[in-house]
Amino acid sequence: MSALAVAPVRFDLADGRPTLDDLIVGAWEGLAVSRVVPCPVCDGELRPEPRHPRAVEPSGAVPLIGRCRDCGSVLA
Repeated sequence: MSALAVAPVRFDLADGRPTLDDLIVGAWEGLAVSRVVPCPVCDGELRPEPRHPRAVEPSGAVPLIGRCRDCGSVLA
């Protein structure tokens, strides 16, 4: 199974297409578990990266961003 197929995407019942909220939430859900997800801009590969090499949240988690390898978009 492709890593890009893992993030669930819900669809707007009005026209059958995902809403912007569905795309962004789906991307964050995948990035949060360190998965490659579809880029909401170009449908390329949005890959998780640490926000800063030494950044750590009080919980011990490393804050992430998503960076698209195809169009260069960043989800932060």
